[in-house]
Amino acid sequence: MKATFVGGGAHRVLGILRAVLAQPGVLDGGEVYLHDLNVTRAEAVGRILKKTPEYQRNPMTVRWGDDLDEALEGADVVSVILMAGSNHSYFFSNSICLRHGFLGTDNISPSGSFLAIKGAPILLDVARRMERLCPDAWLIDFANPVAVLSGMINRHTRIRCLGVCAGFTNHQWDLARIFGKDEWSTEFHVTAAGVNHLSFIMDGTRQGRDLFTELNALLLQGDWHPTAIAGYSEKSSSDMLVGIKKLVDLYREHRFMIFSTEPDGSCHFYYDEEVRSCPRYEDAELTAMIQAGNERRNAANAAFEAHARQELDAAFWAQPRLLNDPFATLQDDIFVRVIRGASGVEPVEIVTSRLNAGAIAGIEDEHVVEYSQRLYGREIRPAGRFRLPAVAQGLICGIAHHQTLLGDACFAGDPQLLAVALKAYPVKAFTPESRALYRELFALNQKEIPQSLYEAVKEFQ
Repeated sequence: MKATFVGGGAHRVLGILRAVLAQPGVLDGGEVYLHDLNVTRAEAVGRILKKTPEYQRNPMTVRWGDDLDEALEGADVVSVILMAGSNHSYFFSNSICLRHGFLGTDNISPSGSFLAIKGAPILLDVARRMERLCPDAWLIDFANPVAVLSGMINRHTRIRCLGVCAGFTNHQWDLARIFGKDEWSTEFHVTAAGVNHLSFIMDGTRQGRDLFTELNALLLQGDWHPTAIAGYSEKSSSDMLVGIKKLVDLYREHRFMIFSTEPDGSCHFYYDEEVRSCPRYEDAELTAMIQAGNERRNAANAAFEAHARQELDAAFWAQPRLLNDPFATLQDDIFVRVIRGASGVEPVEIVTSRLNAGAIAGIEDEHVVEYSQRLYGREIRPAGRFRLPAVAQGLICGIAHHQTLLGDACFAGDPQLLAVALKAYPVKAFTPESRALYRELFALNQKEIPQSLYEAVKEFQ
């Protein structure tokens, strides 16, 4: 099996590959190709990978470089890990959104839509090359917004694409903390359906017992109190605790449990409250924050790359994840699940963004949504037929329609269709605030998006 990572210099690739190599039969005698325009970063990942205990027990070919055709030729799975566009445009886009009363994020948001416009040409280039060089390979897209980009690939190319999200394992933390344990837990088995960053647990068990029966007893009948969250900065712990409380509040009010706590998803049930709570920054402050972030990233890259030149003993590799990020194993990561399933070693259960194809009731078959699936080699099918919570049906249908249209517009380079897709985002649609917002977002991102699509700004005058 050949596994290619486009953006293979991303630090998280190391933890993914440690977990994959730990599983017999998946990459035995196979190859990993780390493609990155910054070959130094890809080389660091490759050299450190060769130092891991998993590689020592299961050596295989590891290559790196910036030749995309070489990376793709003969691949069985192709993973794309990147963020399109500049940090400047991303952070200033988010700031513009807040100023107009919208949330700005990398996914379900107006600024997320502009990330899609910038990322679409990259994904299409990869897919077109795959049609020549590895037409039967799975394309695993981690570039946000994953729903838009995976939907575009599945609707308009011959390549089969899965939109994946790191939030796949969030519920293993969230549910454990709701039940009073500040730890990652595999005692929960669930299925999910919705859209990426706003999917709902459809059914599930906790240690073999019905999950919703236990949630009802804990949250609707008992005197529930949140558990403390340790091991993080004070702000991170506070933010995670707020997220847990929101999950509980939404369950008590609406009787649904969100599958993955991602603020730009769940906030659609308390949108204005979330907008008011977000900090605002002046342009000079934003510029300084971006510069500081770049400096931290450069320092992190240098520290990571230094490990490629060091002896790393068993004690180093055995450290807990919180003490050894980004060198720790990413156990149960969605990439790990997909690669294991695609290898044909065994069937796996995953949650990814794909075309609906009848999986979720009340949503068009050709609309892109997120739901539980079973993957085994080249075969994939829904893990059930799902019916969303009635209170969320309209919202999810609206977001799925918006994201599908957006992928279509990016593929076609059609400015009028792009304007329709942006107007279809089901938050404050057809308002003066939304028109003013999009005019500013087009102006800010003009140099980073295709000129043909920039023409859509005329529809917001």
